[in-house]
Amino acid sequence: MACIRCEVHLVLPYPPSANTYWRAAKGRGLVPSREALAYKAAVARVAALAQVKPLAGPVRLTLTVYRPRRTGDLDNTLKVLNDALNGLAWLDDEQVVSIHAERADDKAAPRVELVASAERFATPTEADTHRQARLERAKKARTTRNKNRAATRLEGLAARHGRAGSPASHLDRQESALAPSNATAGPSRPPESIPEGVPRR
Repeated sequence: MACIRCEVHLVLPYPPSANTYWRAAKGRGLVPSREALAYKAAVARVAALAQVKPLAGPVRLTLTVYRPRRTGDLDNTLKVLNDALNGLAWLDDEQVVSIHAERADDKAAPRVELVASAERFATPTEADTHRQARLERAKKARTTRNKNRAATRLEGLAARHGRAGSPASHLDRQESALAPSNATAGPSRPPESIPEGVPRR
């Protein structure tokens, strides 16, 4: 949808710290924490009530962050907001080309007031296509992680078993089983001597 100036106006809850927004997951790198998922759900509810449509093309963002106390890094707050607004205010945070951010304090009502603008809104088809692409990327990433985990487990098993699990060791055991055992055959007897003149039987 083309317009002279398409804008998204939102008043959002104050975001959690970036230090608690992501957590380390074994084999998966950094993933959103429970606190992050709860915040993203809250942002999605606000966007749905405001009937927000994602912007298309280059996005310019203006916002004011009202902190509950005089602590908090503005840069980390922007990282959290960009992630939470993906697919809501815009299709992808790579679209954001300009950010004008200010910080203020409001203990009684901590919040984020923002305006995002672009030349047009994304069409429903663009939004659905981007959503499907994001799901496909996530699915591919899960498949790759599962393959890597399986390969790591196999390498660990092979390292623990060592040479005992290799095909060569099985061949060695088979050859040793087929070879005659001197321990059970008993001592060898010298050939019997026959006196001269005695006919051989």
